[in-house]
Amino acid sequence: MSRKKTTSKKKYKECDVYKFRESLKYRPETYRTILLDQFNNKNTETNKVRKKISAFVRQGYIASGLLDGESGTKVFYSLEKDYYIFIVRDKHKYAYYYCSTVEENDKSKIKNEVILFNAFILEDYDWKYLGNIGLPKEAIQRWF
Repeated sequence: MSRKKTTSKKKYKECDVYKFRESLKYRPETYRTILLDQFNNKNTETNKVRKKISAFVRQGYIASGLLDGESGTKVFYSLEKDYYIFIVRDKHKYAYYYCSTVEENDKSKIKNEVILFNAFILEDYDWKYLGNIGLPKEAIQRWF
C-alpha cells in the first residue's frame, strides 16, 4: 500500500522566488499566508522561508512591516504595491486589512469614516474578501 504525499496548494520553493516577488505587488503576505497550514515555528520549512524572505528584505527587493498587537508578526509587501495595508484596533483586538483604493467619506451619516474598496481581512492563515467596507478613522492605528 502506498501513501500519497499531500502538499499545500500554495508553497513557495527556491525556484518560485520570482513568482513570490511578483505576487507581492498585488497582495501582502505573512509567514502564515505563505505556508498556510504548514506554518510552525519549529519546522525546517518555515525556517527556510524566513531566511529567504529576510534576505529579500535586506537586499531591498521587498519591504516588511510589523503588525501591531502580535509580537513578531510581519507583513511583507512589494515596494511597487497596488494596495494599501491597514492595521485597525477595535476595543482590544487588532484586525488587518488590505484594499485596492481608499476614500474618505464625508457625505454619509457617519462622519470621520474611511471607505476601503475591494477589502480583504486577514483571518487565520489567509486573506478573506469583504468587498467595500467603511472603517471609523479613530480605529485605524497605522496604514502603509
